Amino acid sequence: GRSPISIIQQVHEPRRSESQALPFRITNEIENTDAANLYDLLVGSARRALEDGDLTTAEGSARSLLVAIRGNVARGQSIDAGWVSGAVDLVLDLSAASNDPVWIERSLDLYTATKKPMDAATATRVAELALRVRPAKTSLDAYLVMARILGDTASVAALSPVAAQLGG
Repeated sequence: GRSPISIIQQVHEPRRSESQALPFRITNEIENTDAANLYDLLVGSARRALEDGDLTTAEGSARSLLVAIRGNVARGQSIDAGWVSGAVDLVLDLSAASNDPVWIERSLDLYTATKKPMDAATATRVAELALRVRPAKTSLDAYLVMARILGDTASVAALSPVAAQLGG
């Protein structure tokens, strides 16, 4: 919808990625979000928080974004492929910053739920991150089943060896 929303920056020390040690700052800035749609608002919030090294806020915005997209899927609404790829790009950045495998699992689950194949570059990135952070194999297997049905040979080729390594 187009409901007005105010974002209030948290006042506690956020969890930071290991690679960023920026000082926490509190501002009185008010961002005008009246015209922003939910997708842009949540992606923008998460990206800004990631840039600031604030994983807590970035993760909260990313979770809200995924819930919104999955809710639309559950209601049978079509989902823009750009929203899926943008959300996945965001959560893969979160996985890289936090070393948390849950974000890879959520990206795979999102592609599976929307029945949209990932592009070859994303599949390569998922494979590289998965080898580092070791997500649950069940999410990877579910995506691979769907990718095979869709004839997505690029992501099957990139992710099948990872699934084999995670299984053993």
